[in-house]
Amino acid sequence: MTSTSLELERALEVKGLNVWLGEKQILHNITFKVNRGEILAIMGPSGSGKSTLLRAISRLLDHRTDARVRGEVLINGINVYTTNPYKARKYIGIVFQNPNPFPHMTIYDNIAVGPKLHKLVRSKTELDNLVRWALKSAMLWDDVKEKLNSYPAELSGGQQQRLCLARALAMRPKLLLLDEPTANIDPVNAKKIENIVKKMSREESVAVVIVTHTPAQAMRISDKVLFLFNGKTIEYGPTQVVASNPDHDLTQSFLRGEI
Repeated sequence: MTSTSLELERALEVKGLNVWLGEKQILHNITFKVNRGEILAIMGPSGSGKSTLLRAISRLLDHRTDARVRGEVLINGINVYTTNPYKARKYIGIVFQNPNPFPHMTIYDNIAVGPKLHKLVRSKTELDNLVRWALKSAMLWDDVKEKLNSYPAELSGGQQQRLCLARALAMRPKLLLLDEPTANIDPVNAKKIENIVKKMSREESVAVVIVTHTPAQAMRISDKVLFLFNGKTIEYGPTQVVASNPDHDLTQSFLRGEI
């Protein structure tokens, strides 16, 4: 495979990433890659640096004056730390742990605002079609098609989280970052989100990085796993290999639910 084709296949590459918040180093020399159509699950106990890693990838740490980042984060071959952050983020969709739809925008406008701002569509018809596609992709269309001009507060928590996922998908991202997206919703909606993530990676070739609070979820949906402990990589590799034959005792303990 040529270097050009490798760059096209590789959606995300993180090289030697170190992050400090104030005087404390949170991440230590993190290195991994995610190809198009792959799902990487980042797992580890609370305080291991999982969410900080996602924020470093998306440059959301820019909002913290005490944050320092060293290393490389390449999305579609572009180092996000040597380019305009808004240019970098247009390739990224992000969903956080708690549903955060825009409360004063209608359901329709929650989905439409990003594509309109970034000029991804040329007509109202294109925008309507994109909104419908995003809501269908998030398994939400049938629930909201008759109330697109209503507000997110009318939706359940699980539906609001799927609305946030639809909002991210409407940007047609190359990379989808999910920070424990099922942690605070019911099991039915959690299962739907897992199915959506798998479908988007398989059918739309979206690269997915998901922080998960349970090893079982990582095993169910991911192709590769990255196990962090105290901000360091303990284990990284194909999910089935890590699940069946982990190299490190810490990984075994985590998979058994002991830490």
